[in-house]
Amino acid sequence: MKVLFFQLFFFSATLIGLGQPMSFPKLPPDELQQDFDVFKKVLLSTHPQPYRFLRPADFQKLIEDKEQLLTDSLSQIDFFQLVSSVMSHIGEGHSNVGISEKIIKGMEDYGRLLPMELHFSEGNAFISNDESSFQSALEGFQVLSINGMDISSIIDQIDSISCLGTAANRSMVYRKLSLMKNFPLAYFLFVDQSASYELVLKDRKGGIKTVEVAGNPIDFKVSFTQERNEVYPPFSLNIDTTRSLAIIKIFSFAHWVVNLKFKDYLKFYKLAFEAIETEGIDYLVIDVRDNRGGHEYLGAQLLSYLMDEPFYLETSMLSRKIKFPLLDSLKIKYDGLRKKAYQKIDSGYLVKESIVLKEQRPSKKYRFDGKAFFLMNGNCFSACNIFMALADFHELGTIIGEESGGIYQDTDGYFRVDFNLPNSGLHITFPLWHIKTAVEREDYGRGVFPDIYLDPTIEDVLGRKDPMIEKVYDLINNKPTDL
Repeated sequence: MKVLFFQLFFFSATLIGLGQPMSFPKLPPDELQQDFDVFKKVLLSTHPQPYRFLRPADFQKLIEDKEQLLTDSLSQIDFFQLVSSVMSHIGEGHSNVGISEKIIKGMEDYGRLLPMELHFSEGNAFISNDESSFQSALEGFQVLSINGMDISSIIDQIDSISCLGTAANRSMVYRKLSLMKNFPLAYFLFVDQSASYELVLKDRKGGIKTVEVAGNPIDFKVSFTQERNEVYPPFSLNIDTTRSLAIIKIFSFAHWVVNLKFKDYLKFYKLAFEAIETEGIDYLVIDVRDNRGGHEYLGAQLLSYLMDEPFYLETSMLSRKIKFPLLDSLKIKYDGLRKKAYQKIDSGYLVKESIVLKEQRPSKKYRFDGKAFFLMNGNCFSACNIFMALADFHELGTIIGEESGGIYQDTDGYFRVDFNLPNSGLHITFPLWHIKTAVEREDYGRGVFPDIYLDPTIEDVLGRKDPMIEKVYDLINNKPTDL
């Protein structure tokens, strides 16, 4: 669960970091208070589950503590950190605070980022891409501290201020920060806006060394978090007849991002499983690593080729309201919710009928009866997390990889609220529905746990190795009794 670590750190890192090359425009107290009032009122009256991981009294105390910091002017980035720290305690990765155009402009003009990309493994940080003056010489080195702050404290601070993590699950934090330039951006936004960086490193032989590197200008359009480009088509099939193995890779269930329809996915599934049956394949890998989600119905239809009995995808979809007078008064746009589609209950409005609430049936043709493996990592989130929770709950195969990035039993999603705060320009976004997945487990607040845990090492990353698929090969070759 998110901790109030940020309360102790607020301003300390940003004000005493090594080298402060830039300052962001400041906002006066009255404008700060106006923005914060809008933020808290909209969030607490509209979000479907604002008290999911903090009791109402504790959440209110958190808000009051933050308001005490609004009596003096704050810079744009300090206010961004303050608002983001509140949103982070929602504890569900669909709710976010985005930086303003003024912050982006300042970063593009004057920002200096750590000139390295990091890979996180077992909670440790390693340099995976060195763009400093050392010209790749530091790749593979472990980072122990940056500007006098140890790496575990840096991650604690990023996790407690940013909206990257999900409840007590830090898997997505590590995987997001290992992707592209997300760690340098997170360090800049949530820890320290330095012009130079002093790093304490451990080399490959265990020796300790200290280096200082100059920050690099931002030479790309600023976005946080960065994501890899969408793959088209967002699915693929590879068949290895020698191993009697098929690999289905689903890059995304977000059909709209790549301008596809349900039928395009369903056609691929049919053709893929027809080919698998025709070739007499014994082993199947379904790879959903780095699948950030989309529409969960597409995941259910994929699972239907492995199911032998009818199953449910979700048990309920709840919105707190169907009309939002506060949003209307503030001219904040949101997707319209039709009253006749909902059933009123004490805690809000339940969706009465939806494709994802209906009983899902096994595929009539081309069902796979062999041994299945699922590959996932911390960037498996949202609809992908629902997909993996169902695969785990129904024991459809062996799960290999890292804990998934969402929450096993439920998620927030669908219709969204999106608006900018009037003075700071910070972008606020969160969904209107809370969704219960048709699974059960006592341990709440964590993702889907793998049967075989594998966290790629820095050697795997630098050597472009895939230990998860290699593990599948080993299991097939060794054929243990439970395979």
